[in-house]
Amino acid sequence: MKCSVRDSNPGHCRERGPTDSQSRRIATSLRDVIEVWEDHDLNAINEIYTSDYRGQDFPLQIPVTRTRYRKLASLFITTFPDCSIEVETLTADEDFINFEWIFTGTHTGTVYGTPPSYAAVSFTGKGRHRHENGKVAEVWMDVDWKHLYTQLARGYWTRFQ
Repeated sequence: MKCSVRDSNPGHCRERGPTDSQSRRIATSLRDVIEVWEDHDLNAINEIYTSDYRGQDFPLQIPVTRTRYRKLASLFITTFPDCSIEVETLTADEDFINFEWIFTGTHTGTVYGTPPSYAAVSFTGKGRHRHENGKVAEVWMDVDWKHLYTQLARGYWTRFQ
């Protein structure tokens, strides 16, 4: 994992250690990757995210609440039980923790009656976390959902030929 912290100079980035505040925010944001996505501990969501949490740009057209995030995480974990998220880069500035990551998994779970495609998928994404009072209050996601759907469709195509 590559970590860096933005300097107070706009547009200038240098490698240096994070401040104590940034370290705490980084640790909280990484808990999501480790506890929710690697350990599949959905109960950790209540400890990591504020009660009025809002997620933007998820595969839903509405803001994602903490309850909806828990349902989405459960859906992905059920659909891709071997899922893993590898953090490629992580940066911290005064306001945000920024991630670039790779999601991998195999579509072996049945969701809403849809059988598994057995497709091995991999897609990249970016996330930006804003924190309040030691918890994640808001997240913005940038994911190419179409790339994921294309991989799943290819899996079904291969499976049913």
